[in-house]
Amino acid sequence: MKNLYTYLIFYLAFGFTACNSSSNNEKEFSEDTGPSLFQLLYEKENLSIVLKTDIQKLLDNKYLDTKEYQKATFIGSSDGIEITSGKIHIRPRGVTRKENCDFPPIMIKVKKSRQDSLGVGSSENIKLVTYCKDSINYPEWIVKEYLAYKLYNAISEHSFQVKLVEVTYEDSKGQYPTLQKKGFIIEPLEELANRYSCNIVPDEQAIASIHKEKYKLLTVFQFMIGNSDWNFSKRHNVRMLACQKSSSPIPVPYDFDYSGMVNADYAKPHPMLPIKKVTERLFQWRGSVDEDFSETIKVFQESKNKFQEIYENVPYLSSETKVEMTDYFDQFYKTVSSAENIKTEIRKARISK
Repeated sequence: MKNLYTYLIFYLAFGFTACNSSSNNEKEFSEDTGPSLFQLLYEKENLSIVLKTDIQKLLDNKYLDTKEYQKATFIGSSDGIEITSGKIHIRPRGVTRKENCDFPPIMIKVKKSRQDSLGVGSSENIKLVTYCKDSINYPEWIVKEYLAYKLYNAISEHSFQVKLVEVTYEDSKGQYPTLQKKGFIIEPLEELANRYSCNIVPDEQAIASIHKEKYKLLTVFQFMIGNSDWNFSKRHNVRMLACQKSSSPIPVPYDFDYSGMVNADYAKPHPMLPIKKVTERLFQWRGSVDEDFSETIKVFQESKNKFQEIYENVPYLSSETKVEMTDYFDQFYKTVSSAENIKTEIRKARISK
């Protein structure tokens, strides 16, 4: 068997640079053009949207390796009051979810010619995480993945904003029944970068160093939620930002549906990893085993009550699920309670399977 180092060898080539990074957290947009569609929706409470499109075409395109968009009608409302409506374009997106889901996640595109009718300015494409399957467990899995983003928001300003939304799917051909399901929208990467005066590092561009403290924060966070579905070698579920106040790129994680915190039925660890199920944690740190994580762990210890408040205050999870999440995170805090425990976890991630 190949050693896990081989699978993640790109990590070993990194040089780490520790830098301070701070920036204004204000959303900025031109008064002449107005907010983007995401900004408009993000600021609203009790958000709901209606998507009307050819459902059969959307399902057919799920199986095709294509990025072809199709026409759709969009209505966005807050507390039942319409805030925007107009013509948009959508397509299926994702890789594993298109394979595992009956209904695919969606990319929403607003053409420039349609921005005025929607009352928005320059808008980047928005990812919509959909209901995947019409079964009893999926609504909670959607909410738990949304919460993973919110937990990372609590400890890192360089993180994707997300918004829960009630989505009504209408078939323009009348062949499918209208469905209303929970989902969430994800901030476009370009908008996240603009908020902090950063540039997006292209996935194909090699990087010689990485912001050390941000990497440590990301690693511990992924360990906390039990997510091993990420790596830097192919920028898998991690994007890089080059920011003015940082001499090294800052990593930003996304896609948490394979985490132990969510524990979706289709989620399985990569076969080369030394874990058998996603609820097992893996400390994917590629630096020194003797690295000092004390300051990083302190951030998590100080945020423990804040984390619990975030998921306890979401009304869409059962009390049993909230207890399960608390127990799962308590295991994490017990594991990272000593430097020796962390070293042990780092070593576990480097054994051959």
